[in-house]
Amino acid sequence: MGANNAHGGMAVQLENSSYQTGAEVVGMIHISLTASISPSTLYLCFVGKEKTKWVEARTVSHTGPDGKIQHTTEYDHHSGKHYVCKYSFPIMKWDGGINQGNYSMPFSFRLPDNVPGSFNYEKDSNLASISYKIRMKLVGTSNELVKGKTLIHIRQNFDERFNQEISQNINAKLKTWCCVDQGTCKINVSYPQNSYNPSQIVQCHAQIDNSQSKLVVAGVVCNLFYSIRLKDHNGKTHFVKESILKNTVPIKIASGTSLLNTSAVEIKQDLPSIAHLLQSRYTTKGHLIECIYTNEVKADMDGVCMCCGDTPSINSYVNIVPNFVMPQMYMPPAPANWNPQMLQPIALQYDPRYEVQR
Repeated sequence: MGANNAHGGMAVQLENSSYQTGAEVVGMIHISLTASISPSTLYLCFVGKEKTKWVEARTVSHTGPDGKIQHTTEYDHHSGKHYVCKYSFPIMKWDGGINQGNYSMPFSFRLPDNVPGSFNYEKDSNLASISYKIRMKLVGTSNELVKGKTLIHIRQNFDERFNQEISQNINAKLKTWCCVDQGTCKINVSYPQNSYNPSQIVQCHAQIDNSQSKLVVAGVVCNLFYSIRLKDHNGKTHFVKESILKNTVPIKIASGTSLLNTSAVEIKQDLPSIAHLLQSRYTTKGHLIECIYTNEVKADMDGVCMCCGDTPSINSYVNIVPNFVMPQMYMPPAPANWNPQMLQPIALQYDPRYEVQR
């Protein structure tokens, strides 16, 4: 049963493995004692932790024995750890000790509202994780210890500001080889909302005014990026940015023409095709970890060497949020061959006064 030691074992079972911030966690504690123990206290602990790791390479130059400059590569290892919360509350006391036997206790615990959601990113030498556990420990006055734990996935709750319309404009001054003026291309990109879950399609409309341009728009490119900021225990930061979804609309807009209003270019990004990536790294902002998403819409101009002028593109922040999960209304089964003494149920909620030293 769960974690075992010389005095017995303990298991923690939850109705669900995933909960939204501020929701009520419901479950059962099962305790099996192989011997009677001294006066004891049962604690419920809720622990959330951020962890970061990455490696940076740098080139070091020095003079060799022959007087020539030599170059070597050295690697700096960075890491960070921060407790989002470390809550411990005594939920039951046995002043006269506890007899050998089996015990079960229903419990409920209301989660805090303002913690970042669970998060996991691992690639190359980069690691970023936000994880949560519910731990139970039975501590006796004669140093007996029986404990159990279970992981819990937290879905961050977002307010109404995370579901607003977006509309952005840009006037790009176009130049080609030798900075030859090629006029301007104006773009407006609008979204009906700024928050999406992994089962949705991101839709936007791009109005492209190419009437003052001397170049042809050869297509419209849409690129979804994530940007992750990591921080170590010394405050040093590290950034990771990667394109995870790209879509090209093969449409041509001649010089001196436009696609506006009802003729605007419709662009779709198929989030379900990358749901396996998004479900472990939603938009979040913690102490050591921040993850944001940007969707870039760019007019691909048919010109040689566009490096001298502006790029006709717009980057819009979009939030990737969890799917709504319908709670499962059932109590998890007890361990096999289990006939315990039922203890009184306990109900409590997160209270920062019971945060322990981190």
